[in-house]
Amino acid sequence: MSAPYRGFGEPAQQTNQTRKRRWLSRSDEEIAEYMDNSNLPYRKGWPQLPPLPITESRQGARSAVHDPETTMEAVQMLCAVQHLDVTNIYFAFREPQVRQEDEHYLTLVIAADLSREPLQFSLIIQIRKHLQQHSRNEEIAIEIIDHHVVHGLFSLAIPASEGDLLNIWRQVYEIALTQIGENRERFLTLEIIYRGLSDDAKQCSPTLVITSPTAAQDVWIQTIIPSIRRQMLALSPALRVELLCGSTIHLSSSGVSQGTQQYERSVPMGSSIGQADLEDHSGTAGGMVRLSNGRSYALTNHHVVRNKDLDEILSSSSAAQLALKPNTPGFNMQNHRLTCPSNDDNATLTEQLKSYQQQWESQTGGLAAQQLAKTKAELKEAGTFDRTFAAVCASSGLRSVRSERFSSDPKTGQVAAETGKPLLRFLLDWSLLTFHPQRGMTNELPLRQQNNPPGAQNKTLLSGKVCSQWTVLNNPKCHILRDEVNVGKFGRTTGFTYGQINAIPTIIDPVVGGKQYKSTAEAYVFTVEDCGHAMSFVGHTSAPVVKSGDSGSAVLHAPSGDWIGLLFGSTSTGAALFTPIDLVLRDIETVSGLNVVEPAFNPNW
Repeated sequence: MSAPYRGFGEPAQQTNQTRKRRWLSRSDEEIAEYMDNSNLPYRKGWPQLPPLPITESRQGARSAVHDPETTMEAVQMLCAVQHLDVTNIYFAFREPQVRQEDEHYLTLVIAADLSREPLQFSLIIQIRKHLQQHSRNEEIAIEIIDHHVVHGLFSLAIPASEGDLLNIWRQVYEIALTQIGENRERFLTLEIIYRGLSDDAKQCSPTLVITSPTAAQDVWIQTIIPSIRRQMLALSPALRVELLCGSTIHLSSSGVSQGTQQYERSVPMGSSIGQADLEDHSGTAGGMVRLSNGRSYALTNHHVVRNKDLDEILSSSSAAQLALKPNTPGFNMQNHRLTCPSNDDNATLTEQLKSYQQQWESQTGGLAAQQLAKTKAELKEAGTFDRTFAAVCASSGLRSVRSERFSSDPKTGQVAAETGKPLLRFLLDWSLLTFHPQRGMTNELPLRQQNNPPGAQNKTLLSGKVCSQWTVLNNPKCHILRDEVNVGKFGRTTGFTYGQINAIPTIIDPVVGGKQYKSTAEAYVFTVEDCGHAMSFVGHTSAPVVKSGDSGSAVLHAPSGDWIGLLFGSTSTGAALFTPIDLVLRDIETVSGLNVVEPAFNPNW
């Protein structure tokens, strides 16, 4: 779509003076000067819109607007004159993961069907002039977005049948890495997946998705993305480029649990855990690992148990052995305890039960009395149950391992002979937890009701299923060279979710770490030239497959239940990141000096 005025799409650098000038702009030319220049067919607006994905909050937005009803009616009329098929108009705070200093995120959101007619920029200018009629509305941004993707495009996995993409993905990544490096920018992830306005892969385009904490900087839109597009054109005319905002790949933190609190002595896979000294921290105990010493351990991520004390112990170790081995000198397991459920989840459940108790106390009758007694008993358990679950015993630390994408013999699970293919650098992010004497864990999925659609039996896991075996990604039943490999997981936050393995690996340079740590990229010694890699799976539906607190979940082949990976993060597209389980278990054996007995290898030919 051509620009309506000279200079459109080339905004000045975002200084404080520029920001003030754009909000005071009055003429059509002045308004057009600061129009969003992302050139996305499904999203237009004024001024430069924050990069997706967006955190949206409507609370308090309408009260910040002068006469919101009249304003929305006027906007509705302007849209009708332009024949824009509007589905919803509302005010909201639309904020990216990384906020820009002095930016205002109060936004007039117009959800519409943008697939039929090209959007006229004159409409945005007219809406802007209407907002300027009252001083309280001058700093309201305008965002017109296709109603299918108000919170972002749909994501679908690239199947192995896309042979052309599988042949060029390394070249595509190299082009992107070169441009990012030459412009001295940093990125979080690079991934190639289907992206579009529909959950039908045939309606979506293969897309190189770049996620960066600095996605709002002009250099991305003005220099890096156009350069990548030009160079990719010779490789694949159909391949698109999308820029997203992201600050971290990790999922271990506070979040709303979906009822995975476990007060049993022996808990199932996917149970809630959290550091005992933190009130708002949660992760997932993915499963149980039994070693050849006869002892059992809970498996989760290293970053779930990571703290300053552990960082100091690991940094004082030999540079070649930055892992926490059992009985490491100076390490006190009592200082690294975890609870199950986490403190956060226990507090949430306690508040819920107190609310239920008040409701039942206000009612009369036999049923109310029975429910009140039950609620009081549950409340007492939540307050008196010893939630001490385990202590850190061994951990990968911030390390990685170089291997081919398929590094194991599918018949034995042992290291396969090298084929000469390029080595990928996979993250090692695991931790083994020694159980409290009164607690334990089984490799069984929890008993949870699932709403599985008809015909999904070959894509889902059975509630209560025993999952005590593992396999490799090049096992014939789950070989990622097949068109569709279905996987599932049970996590502390989202419970049962399912997806399809993406045939193309994701590149990782996790530049941003937790506030209390040095950046993960620095810890892993990642650079633009030497990045990390991960496998990923993308959900069957638009709902997120993972959320905050799901880190540490076991990724299971569906419907067999065999372990194939350890979940440690997600991308801004919603894809779940995992390390192949053979690499994880092999490293556990190296660090511990013991063999893994359970889960047991299952060739399952």
